Amino acid sequence: MKNRNAQRVTRSLTDAILAAATLLGLSAPVLAGTHPSLPGIRVISVVEVLRDHTETGPDGTLYFVNTLGVRWALVTSTSDPRIANAGDGSFHPIDEACVLSVLGTIPNAFLAPVSVEIFLLPYPRAASLSSSFDGDAIYLSPGCFPYAPAPMAGLVSHELGHAVHDALLPDTDTARWAEYEALRGIADSTVYRAGAAHANRPHEIFAEDFRVLFGGALAAGNGSVENLAVGSPVSRPEVRAFFESLVAASPSPAVPAQSAELVASSWTASPNPSRAGQSIVLQSPVGFAARNDQASGDPVTVIVFDAGGREVNRLPAGSLIEPLSVPTRDAAGHELAAGAYWARVVPADGSSRAVTVSFRRTR
Repeated sequence: MKNRNAQRVTRSLTDAILAAATLLGLSAPVLAGTHPSLPGIRVISVVEVLRDHTETGPDGTLYFVNTLGVRWALVTSTSDPRIANAGDGSFHPIDEACVLSVLGTIPNAFLAPVSVEIFLLPYPRAASLSSSFDGDAIYLSPGCFPYAPAPMAGLVSHELGHAVHDALLPDTDTARWAEYEALRGIADSTVYRAGAAHANRPHEIFAEDFRVLFGGALAAGNGSVENLAVGSPVSRPEVRAFFESLVAASPSPAVPAQSAELVASSWTASPNPSRAGQSIVLQSPVGFAARNDQASGDPVTVIVFDAGGREVNRLPAGSLIEPLSVPTRDAAGHELAAGAYWARVVPADGSSRAVTVSFRRTR
């Protein structure tokens, strides 16, 4: 009877969330993997997680199943003994709008090399109650109290920092890690190592530096990091220079070497963020026309995607050698909602010379 009751409670919790989402128009389309036209980041909402990434075991346990088929039991009640502080008695998932806002704040040059799925979990995983990154995905756990905007932004950007180090500074790059560790004063492996206290792990220090330097003002807070001993990266311009050097050393995976001047990081979008009624102007690098063939003057198409990989508009917009004015409206003519977006600039020949530029819409 206990297992049957547990299964009934779990199902009612899930059904309630899905029903509320339906009433609010929050149902998400099924997306088959990362959209090829976006940087490799896919945000998977709480609604989609419940609908497509959970299953209930024979004993009533609710399991989360990621894209690779790995299963974790979920803790569906704050009264569970594994939850140290029951908070207000409910789990409060990370707000999808916050994730999109953080994505819109981080420089596109850091997002472009990243390939990751971001799961907004409705309940924490029993084996890993906290948020984490595992190389393929970021798992954002709910809180037992509603998240305040700043801690939420800080958490999202910190976990994205792990994805950035995985893409730009893998553990196999021992020379660059040694450079970073020397720069931050964490070269003593008896203190700073993977199995040390959380604040002393080099990966965590890197993620904290990324949060403060590139996660936006809300995520950065007062500039302090978890490990107070290493000091804030804000007062160390050489730390920012190191991060920027990682981007400079990383080729764009979507652009062939002979078209290096077309990498997304060399384009600009302005105003960014934009407001209702403002068009986004996409500008190619200075001197681009002089370095490219006549085909650069051919018409291009701009395709706008939201952070979930959904195409929201497609329109002709001039050529690669002139500024491209892109209205921030969807295909039906409605103003885009606040959040992060990507504009994909596609040449007439549909070649891999296309670029993707991020921008953000505010209310």
